[in-house]
Amino acid sequence: MGSLLTLVTLASPHSLRESATERQLYTLLLMCVVVTPNLLVFLKCMWKCAFKSYATPDMKTMGIMAAIEVLVGVGTAVLVLIVMPQFDVLTNLFISGGVCILTAILQIVFRLPQDRWMILFPVCSLILVLFGYTLLAIDYYVRITTFVRDQDSSCYIYVGIAIFACLLVSLNWWENCLQASSNLQEMLSELDGSRDFVFMITSLLRIVITVGTFFLYYGLIAEPRIDFSLYSKIPDDVLQIGLGVFFLQAFCSAACHWFGVVACKIHAVRMSFAFPVSLTGPATLIVGLVLFLTQAGTLDVGPPILYLNYTPINNPFLDFCQGLANLKDSNTTSVVLLEVSNSICRTSLNSHYALWPFSMLALEGLCMWLGLITCTYYVWHMKVPRIERTSQLFVRRLYESAFIDQSLLLNTKMKVKNPESIDEAENCVIYLCATVWHETYDEMLKILTSMFRLDRYRGDPKQEHKNVFDFECHIYVDDAFQHDKEGKKSVNTYVNDLITVVMEVYRVFTNKEPDEVSIIETPYGGRLVFVLPEGNMLYVHLKDKKLIRNKKRWSQVMYMYYLLGWKGYIVKNPQKITRQNNPCRASLVSLDGQTFLLPNYDNDSKRKYISDDNTYILALDGDTDFHPSAVILLVDRLRMYANVGAACGRIHPTGMGPMVWYQKFEYAVGHWLQKTAEHVFGCVLCSPGCFSLFRGSALMDDNILKRYTTKASRASEYVQYDQGEDRWLCTLLLQQGWRVEYNAASDAYTNAPQEFKEFYNQRRRWGPSTLANTLDLLHSGGETAKRNSSISMLYIFYQIFTVASSILGPASVTLMVAGAFQFVFGLSGTMSILIGVIPPVVYMFICFLTKADFQVTIAAILSVLYAFLMTASFFAIIGDMIKEGTFVTPTGIFLISMTIMYLVTALLHPLEFGMIVYGLMYFICIPSGYLLLTIYSLVNMHVVSWGTRESNKDKEEKKHRGVLCNRDCKICCWDVSVQVTQETESLVLQQLQQAVNASGQTEMKELPAQESKHQPEVDKHVPDNTKSVPQKAEDAQSEDLDSDSDSRYTLLPEMNLKQ
Repeated sequence: MGSLLTLVTLASPHSLRESATERQLYTLLLMCVVVTPNLLVFLKCMWKCAFKSYATPDMKTMGIMAAIEVLVGVGTAVLVLIVMPQFDVLTNLFISGGVCILTAILQIVFRLPQDRWMILFPVCSLILVLFGYTLLAIDYYVRITTFVRDQDSSCYIYVGIAIFACLLVSLNWWENCLQASSNLQEMLSELDGSRDFVFMITSLLRIVITVGTFFLYYGLIAEPRIDFSLYSKIPDDVLQIGLGVFFLQAFCSAACHWFGVVACKIHAVRMSFAFPVSLTGPATLIVGLVLFLTQAGTLDVGPPILYLNYTPINNPFLDFCQGLANLKDSNTTSVVLLEVSNSICRTSLNSHYALWPFSMLALEGLCMWLGLITCTYYVWHMKVPRIERTSQLFVRRLYESAFIDQSLLLNTKMKVKNPESIDEAENCVIYLCATVWHETYDEMLKILTSMFRLDRYRGDPKQEHKNVFDFECHIYVDDAFQHDKEGKKSVNTYVNDLITVVMEVYRVFTNKEPDEVSIIETPYGGRLVFVLPEGNMLYVHLKDKKLIRNKKRWSQVMYMYYLLGWKGYIVKNPQKITRQNNPCRASLVSLDGQTFLLPNYDNDSKRKYISDDNTYILALDGDTDFHPSAVILLVDRLRMYANVGAACGRIHPTGMGPMVWYQKFEYAVGHWLQKTAEHVFGCVLCSPGCFSLFRGSALMDDNILKRYTTKASRASEYVQYDQGEDRWLCTLLLQQGWRVEYNAASDAYTNAPQEFKEFYNQRRRWGPSTLANTLDLLHSGGETAKRNSSISMLYIFYQIFTVASSILGPASVTLMVAGAFQFVFGLSGTMSILIGVIPPVVYMFICFLTKADFQVTIAAILSVLYAFLMTASFFAIIGDMIKEGTFVTPTGIFLISMTIMYLVTALLHPLEFGMIVYGLMYFICIPSGYLLLTIYSLVNMHVVSWGTRESNKDKEEKKHRGVLCNRDCKICCWDVSVQVTQETESLVLQQLQQAVNASGQTEMKELPAQESKHQPEVDKHVPDNTKSVPQKAEDAQSEDLDSDSDSRYTLLPEMNLKQ
């Protein structure tokens, strides 16, 4: 605000500087100050209309909005460009508080305050503003009648124009009151859908109005008129002062608006938004007066003035104000200080007859400030929901630079959704679904610890659980059983490790064994049911690949149909069954086999009152580590915005070694730049399956889950469907019209490949799958843009450019390598290109003619050679810049620009700034990651194996049973091995093995794939062998459990379900 008042003072016709050139420049910059926010609004709305879908309003709504914006534009231009230069700096500071007058009137008319007594606030605001305007008129009457310098009868006209202009400016926030009331809701609803288009047009109108007012007044009315030839004669010092004040005002206004928005979003409304913004006016006044009283004394205004005809009052400011004219030609005096002092001297402080009229000016300022505070009382009581969007907090797109504090307060919505008013229907249920396949002990320890951590968070009474949600944990173990030569089935070592981890984590969190564990025979294998310490459920589904399809995508299909289709349908549509003479059926209370196991902890009854829109699936990997806060951020994202079908967080790779260092920087840059750009310009194309939250209704939408179950039959389908299932699922969501978002504050950690071979095999799947899904999205780009409001054709063109860049990537890297040869060894351009092309061509033939392991070995050797070459090139470029004494060379500009880009990006993410250290590793590995890996991936597209965590069953290392902790520590000559074991095997493992042996005596029939699409029905037939299972389990318990054990292990059969 101070910079605006300074610029207005410099542009005043009553300035001590009589140069028309200077005032003409300052007036032009003042016009630019008014135009800047409207230009930003135009650019922002044009960007949204280009990258997002938009609607055009009808002519009536557009006409009303255009008329209002024209009036606001006229009022702002007249007040700032014409009236304010005629007033002194203190009057300009006070008069802007009157722009709240219309908001106060509308609050009174519509009776917007919730409590009846609170109507006093807008009433007091209206009275204070009107009283302030009255004092303004009286103050200028006293100035004119007491012959204060530069005050004449023309000031009455400017006072009247100022009051009228403030009334026009107050129209700027008319929508705030109408949104809070029930008036014109139809027009406001239509305006919400077309706001971007409307403000794009109206911002142009306001720019035209402002520029037109400037040239109309200063080109035809004001004296002296604009002389365009003077702009080429502006002195450098004047230009420096003007541009400095202008950029200071533009930057500070934008920063004030941005920090105000951030303060509201982080729930610091009172202390970080309302309080400092409300004190902007008084703080500006205090700082200005302190500078005036302290610095003005340093001005040498000359000797005291002698008055011959009369004796003035004892006013210490008279001699000072009269002597300011002697300093107008001094080059040693600060121009800003001189002009501000001269402007203050145009008030009643320079009166020859009385100083008391200055108190009216002070009282005017107090009334205007109190009027603004009482009018915006609702800001102090505003409660903001988490991750609320800016459009839901503020009425207008941006701010008014001429009235920054007033616009921030008046622009804050009166009617903001109360975060505490959450209906029962808004409660949600979350299914945590982790797919496990050959994870190690430490990796499974991460996912189990995260689940137990969330369970403890939900049960902690110290936590404020305002947004209530229930959750269940489901772990799906692929290929969980093994068969010996005799055909005997048993669980493999990975399942044993998983059970051991569950028991160990349970013991860490509770210092005891699980109270209830159920082992259930199922048509797909088996299921273990645990009750977590706080009463939430943990289900471990053991899949037999002979009974049901394995691999990650089919595990996802399994839990989506089971949790969203089967459980969701059966809870909302209960069926009555006839009672049968069956001891196992006597304990059933619902059709789901789980409910009769642990009815006290069942969540299915709660699901009955929760819609599919508020049913979420959190997709996890078997090595994901996360905290409850990360889950809550994703839940809030889906709960807040109904069009969001999926949301992902920031994935951090963990591990040690050069390959992990490379991936850490790659992940960081991918999230900092690529995922953020996709989120802003359109939608995220891939929500990774290791940590993503999906909306149940989105997954069950047409052509999503049904297409997701398609079995690949062609080569392209294998690449798109099975090699990158998470990206394909997101492609289906986008094509159906759902939005996929990215939340940078939701952190999750997952293990990254540490070996070169494992890394290449992982990216061999990801690369072709990414390209295939992106091409599929581009192929349906026109239809997707029509159906999805977050995707535009411009965003489709952006993705086309990205795909083209990826295709040209190997050629670009080859040229970069050729440039490195030329730069390091001083070869000619042709020879460098030939040498640069030979290695990738040779490697291509190797990939076609040899086996995969040999290909990876050659790639590793070439990667090391390329790394040495890139390192030499890096230091050679730096040495060349030092030798030449400049970085203005092609290689120098490239290196400096990339360094600056990544450094600035890292500075914008201060908590992850350490990732910049791995940038050098990323740089020297560019040929390996973008050239050799591309060749390897394209040549080996026919390979459909997973590539990571592959194990040889015959050579699998025998694991120690009962091992609770096994750690090795090797430091220099020290080699220490620590192992903690228990004497007896886990009782759960014994029960599980007995259950498998009992059920293995009969064959389980695999469910036909065609029947999985039908509605679940109850098979009235119960296998005879299930009757013997409880008895065997009971016998096993009597043999293995001690008499003082308080643990209960229940083994119950589950009925066969036909799907």
